[in-house]
Amino acid sequence: MGKDTQPVGGASVLRPADGAGAGDALDSIYREHARRVQRRLRRHCPAEEAEDLVSDVFTALRDVLTQGARVEHPWAWLRTTARNLLLNRRRRQRTERAGLAAILQLTREQHRPASATPEDALLAKDRVIEFKTALRSLSVLQRQCLIGRALGLSYQDIGAAFGLTADQTCNRTAKAIAKLQRRLRV
Repeated sequence: MGKDTQPVGGASVLRPADGAGAGDALDSIYREHARRVQRRLRRHCPAEEAEDLVSDVFTALRDVLTQGARVEHPWAWLRTTARNLLLNRRRRQRTERAGLAAILQLTREQHRPASATPEDALLAKDRVIEFKTALRSLSVLQRQCLIGRALGLSYQDIGAAFGLTADQTCNRTAKAIAKLQRRLRV
């Protein structure tokens, strides 16, 4: 690496040449690589999710370019960024599924059979009260995102109902789950 290079996102990046704008570089890289990035992502996720990730990848690229850098190896940078974003999304989804499973278990406790012992019934009632209190601690939007996911709606569908992007919906849902897990100690 030369003296005017800096590592960004695991790839070698150069400052733009005099007169080269970030927008021109982004347009050029997008035209050349967007379909290729999407095809690569489609191997690992559904089309809708791949489209979201392509958008995220090029948003990250725009951010790097507007900081005055030029990506030296665009395909390598895009491929690495796409992979990292996909892995991050998968981690969030695993955490979310675990959180939703814990929440669903708590709601099942509300519907225990009448044959439960009085002690079990009292413990279940306490958990239900604790659960309802934790739910009330969420913002209305967090609660709605969480309910939508529990009902099996996609982030995109939930976001459309509230004027959010799929990523914003995902982030609000993840924060809601984390908050519930902290409050309920699960």
